[in-house]
Formats: sequence, C-alpha cells, structure tokens
Amino acid sequence: MRSFRTARTLRTHDKLFVHEMSAFRTNRLRTRPQGLVNMRDLPSPVGIAMPTGSALHNVPPCAKGRCVSEGAGRQITGPEESWDVVVSSSLPGLDLLKWEEVSGYDENLNTIRTYQVCNVFEPSQNNWLLTTFVRRRAAQRVYVEMRFTVRDCSSIPRVPGSCKETFNLYYYESDQVIATKGATFWTEAPYLKVDTIAADESFSQVDFGGRLMKVNTEVRSFGPLSRNGFYLAFQDYGACMSLLSVRVFYKKCPSVVQNFAVFPETMTGAESTSLVIARGTCIPNAEEVDVPIKLYCNGDGEWMVPIGSCTCKAGFEPDNSNVCRA
Repeated sequence: MRSFRTARTLRTHDKLFVHEMSAFRTNRLRTRPQGLVNMRDLPSPVGIAMPTGSALHNVPPCAKGRCVSEGAGRQITGPEESWDVVVSSSLPGLDLLKWEEVSGYDENLNTIRTYQVCNVFEPSQNNWLLTTFVRRRAAQRVYVEMRFTVRDCSSIPRVPGSCKETFNLYYYESDQVIATKGATFWTEAPYLKVDTIAADESFSQVDFGGRLMKVNTEVRSFGPLSRNGFYLAFQDYGACMSLLSVRVFYKKCPSVVQNFAVFPETMTGAESTSLVIARGTCIPNAEEVDVPIKLYCNGDGEWMVPIGSCTCKAGFEPDNSNVCRA
C-alpha cells in the first residue's frame, strides 16, 4: 500500500485530519525550561514549496468500530478518529529545504513518497518539517503515530560524532491559522517538546529483497489541549532518516446502548488515565431504577464501571437487543 496518496480515502477505524505540511531549515536550537523552544533564538527559517495533493499516511487495521473519511460523508465512528498529514504548499517566505520529498520503497517494496534527510557530514544540523494548522475540535489529548527508518551511524564510513539516530517532536497551540503570517512569526513562536523519538531498530544497508528494511513505529501523545488547534513540528539535528508516515488522532468512546440506556459518544479526557462520566438516557418504554445511570469513558476509548440501570415499564417485556416490547 502506498504511503503517499490523496486524503479522500475511507478507512476502517479512522477519520482523516486533512491539512498541509511544509519544511524549513535553521542552524541552532536552544531548549527552554518545561520543553519550550523559542524560535527567536534561531536564524530566519527557509523552506520549499511541496507538490499539491501528496499525502503522508498510514492505514492500520481497525481494532473495533467504524471510520469516517473527511470528504466522504459522516458515518458511524469507532474509538479513534484521525487525519492524514497532507503535503500541499510551503509557508510564505520559505524557499530552501534540507528535508527532501523523494520516492522510495517500504518494507514490502511498494513505491512510496517520503521525507528524508541525511546531512550527517555537515555540522550543526537543525532541519524542520512543520505542519499547517490542525483543528483539534473537541479533543483534549492528541496522539501522533510516526513510521520512519533510521540509518545506523556506525555503518556510515568516516561519519563524524555529531551523527544522530533520533529526532524531536514538538507542537504549538493556537486559536487561529497563523501560517499566513510568514517566516517572521515562526522565528518567535514557542513550541512545546513532546519527546525525543528514538528508533528501536536502525539499518546499515537496504536489502532490496526486503529483509533488512527496518521500519519503526512510535506513538506519542500530548495534552491537555485548550485552544482551537495546533501545529506539529519534526526536528532533525543530524540523523540519516526517512519519515514514511504520520497519523494524528484522538480517542473517544462511541455511542452505545447498555442496560436499556443510551450513552452518547464521549471524548476521552486530557490525560491517558482520565475517566470521563457520561450520563445515560433510558430507551423508549423503559425507566430508571434507583441511582442515576452512568458509564465511565477511559483514556483508551473504552466504556467501563457501569452504575445504575433502566428497566422496562409495566406492560413491556425486555428482549436481547436492549429493547422493551409491548
């Protein structure tokens, strides 16, 4: 399956976050307390325009539920909704690129489009990929799934000690689209660091029989989110790597009928350990018994800890489908 294609793709389990992706280059980065990075510490970033309509994506199988595809009409959804990262244009004022969009192969030797960078013989690397605005909707916590390959530094002849096998993931919250403000704004914008991403496996050479292509998959999350949306940024500081796909998603508990009550679709909380209370409503011809009926939505998008129940009213009989029949 190709890792780049148009974003109007109906998937199982996912809903596509459709937005743009750009890249820019800088020379130095200083980390601030609490993971803040102030871009005013950097020279003015520069980048390159990307071909319209390419999409960086990953299509995992659905564990449960159904999906929604942006532009394909809303359907019943499962415990996750996600968006593709779409490459379509650069930010204003950016005209030079250290990350490159290239054709390559995945672990199954399918042709794919990827972003790659490999400037390991040049010192002080600081190369960035930056998404445009991602609307968070009601999500309080967001997950980012990244598929990538990394070259083993020790396998590169005469490589300097500055060679890395990691990259950094950052985000920046905003209430509005600000990419149109150009490069000057981004020299001052503070980013929050999510994590340094390390490869579980690196490769020393590419065997076109597919035996030595080692693709890493890492998932990170961040929150709580409170503004209308956010930007993601990927920072390379001296690795030889390819970014194959990025999936951005949030989790929720789907609408469910249980104990003769209907519980609405409920977003998970700001932390992975959060429990969100959802009040239930008795189905037609049923009434609440004793305590108010409710369920808890956990951080994985699963319902748990049912409290209370409804029962069929006098003159109605329950059946196995949570229906009260006369």
